[in-house]
Amino acid sequence: SGLQTLIISTATRVGMGNLVGVVAAIGAGGAGAIFWMWIMALLNTATAYIESTLACIYREKDELYGGYKGGPAYYIHQFFMKGNKSKRCVVSILFVVSAVVCWGGVTQVIGNSVAQGLYSAYTIPPLYTTIVFVSLSAIIVFRKRATVKVLDVVVPVMALFYIAMTIFVMMI
Repeated sequence: SGLQTLIISTATRVGMGNLVGVVAAIGAGGAGAIFWMWIMALLNTATAYIESTLACIYREKDELYGGYKGGPAYYIHQFFMKGNKSKRCVVSILFVVSAVVCWGGVTQVIGNSVAQGLYSAYTIPPLYTTIVFVSLSAIIVFRKRATVKVLDVVVPVMALFYIAMTIFVMMI
């Protein structure tokens, strides 16, 4: 549905990576890093809008699961192939390979940050945190449409918590 698409889009753009990234940027660059984060946020807003628009234009009907499928790999493929689906598009393949490598790296950094945070705050060993995260991820990923169902609940709660914490920090 349209709401589920919005929730998945929000989940991919807002999360633990934002928190870890801000802390790392301010830690490395000081308070001046905030200005550059604002500039990048403006540029990334335009990029996100363009990506979403292209994904809607070039989406395809998913015959196996119903609904639609699409994204950058699909519109890159359509742009370079101009309707000829028999050839393989090197650019779209390179995009998918780089996305998988980046996704794995970013996931590891975020998982490490959460595990270290839980260890520092509550002395929970990182191995236990890893086992819990991998187990939950496996349950969500390997069940049909479970990702969307989980995100339908988690993202609104996360967004409300994010806003409440922001207001709390500003008031302090």
